[in-house]
Amino acid sequence: TGMVLVVLCVLSLFKVFEPETVKAGVYDNAYTFYQTHGSQMRFLAGANNQGEIYYATKAKKDLNTGIKYTTLGWKIRIFNNNGVLVDTIYYKLGGAHMKTVDVRSESGYEYCLYRVTLTNMKDRMSSLGLQALNNPNCNIVFDACTTTKLNGVLQGGMTDAGPSWGSVYTTYNGIVNAQDWSAATKETLKSYYNKMVEGLFYNVTLKKGNGISRVTGEGKYCFGTMVTVSAEVQDGYHFKNWTGNHGSLYKSFSFLLCGSDVTVTANAEENSYEIVYDSNGGNGTIPSQTYRFSESFVSPTNGFSKKGASISGWNVSDPNGNIQYIGGENVSVKELTTKLNLQQDNGATIVFYAVWDKGPIIQPAHIYASLEDAQAGRITEMWLALRVRAIDREDGIIPYGRKNNKLFFLMNYQASKYTKLQKEEVIIETFFARDSAGNTTRKIVEVHILDTQMYPADKFTGKVRFISKKYFKDENGNLISEMLGGLAEDSVWRLDDTYRTLLEQLFQ
Repeated sequence: TGMVLVVLCVLSLFKVFEPETVKAGVYDNAYTFYQTHGSQMRFLAGANNQGEIYYATKAKKDLNTGIKYTTLGWKIRIFNNNGVLVDTIYYKLGGAHMKTVDVRSESGYEYCLYRVTLTNMKDRMSSLGLQALNNPNCNIVFDACTTTKLNGVLQGGMTDAGPSWGSVYTTYNGIVNAQDWSAATKETLKSYYNKMVEGLFYNVTLKKGNGISRVTGEGKYCFGTMVTVSAEVQDGYHFKNWTGNHGSLYKSFSFLLCGSDVTVTANAEENSYEIVYDSNGGNGTIPSQTYRFSESFVSPTNGFSKKGASISGWNVSDPNGNIQYIGGENVSVKELTTKLNLQQDNGATIVFYAVWDKGPIIQPAHIYASLEDAQAGRITEMWLALRVRAIDREDGIIPYGRKNNKLFFLMNYQASKYTKLQKEEVIIETFFARDSAGNTTRKIVEVHILDTQMYPADKFTGKVRFISKKYFKDENGNLISEMLGGLAEDSVWRLDDTYRTLLEQLFQ
């Protein structure tokens, strides 16, 4: 494409060319170009991703009387994508940079055809101009550099560096106010300013396919620009490809813009995940399954077995962790992968570890009482029940008796075993507990009957200590020292594994 400038009232200011043999191409013949494109500036793509800007002028010959206006050259302004002027270049008609292609006369008018290469323009731009030209939505504007001509004598001049002497006007307001022009002349002068080059810029249009959250690089670019476009995918998707006028398998890719508008579409596919079930010490097999990001599935309720235990749920982070999903729960893959930060990991494997309910823990293993209390009938079922606890990881402390589907009681208690005693002895009692999942525990507790003497309370030393969770262990799992409010260094709750385990279960 190219450009045409109409000069209505002056002779060419440059070397007069003798009429030549008619040239075949529009871009070789000043008259043909003007008849085809009028006052347009046109860009013609060439080899090696370069090209040339053409325009033509038309002026009446032999008009050397009165006041006229004439074009000396052009001012080129480069704007960045924010509309800020970043560079200005001047070209003198027929100067060192803007070449005369053809001059010929037709029907009392002289036609001149001029050309400037895109390479030359880039070579003369500043770094800011080049930077703007390599980015989308920049703009190049051509303005005529004009002067008046009095009885054939120029009133100003310019070089390739810009206006050099006299009165040279580079804006419409400048030339239109230079003389008292007619309304028709003023209207004609408008075509000399804020001119764009037809075919120099092309549109890059980006479309978002399914699963694409954002695309960048869309806009209007100058011919010969290396355009880079990028895409971002939504959670739960992975990038597939670009399709359209250009293609690529990469989220970000570049292509050379030359010759036409470009439309490309970014495409993505939904992620899929493999769900694997780990028995975590149990027996049996549950087949793995594959689900897409938008799907849901129900966690298994059976398929694994373990002696003395039942599956209470599933953990997806830690085989030794607590329940995160119960059996039969509807699991959203989107929520699951978000929890595990796997939204972008197509094909990731997620392991469901079985969490086993092993039944309640009954503590302690030994109880002590005096022979006097036993003979007096004070070792009752409830006396014993108050000294034994049943603790379940899922249900917490199971109260003595029968509550809903949970049980905790002393089996086959007989008061006579205690009231008939005549000496020290160890009585065996069996406690039974069942949690809400149906897991059961039987525990033999030794009741030690001792022939001891009772002492008044004021004979005892020491103190009662209470412990709360915040004084038991620090955030790293270490027992807190007595100095900081924790258990005493010689406390059985610190030294004995059974007692310490009981506290840990209570403080979960």
